[in-house]
Amino acid sequence: MAPPDPVLGEFYRITAPDLRGYGETDKHAGGHDKRTMARDLAELLDALGSASIASHC
Repeated sequence: MAPPDPVLGEFYRITAPDLRGYGETDKHAGGHDKRTMARDLAELLDALGSASIASHC
């Protein structure tokens, strides 16, 4: 994965979480459904105090 654009970092807070079962996270037997991953992201945003997101797939 390419690193975030450094110019965007001047204006926005960039966070690139490693989702369950992807990248370098543990590959557990369950919890890889979209609902669970969405809940994970919502909890992360709450913890970071972020009100909005932009996503890129």
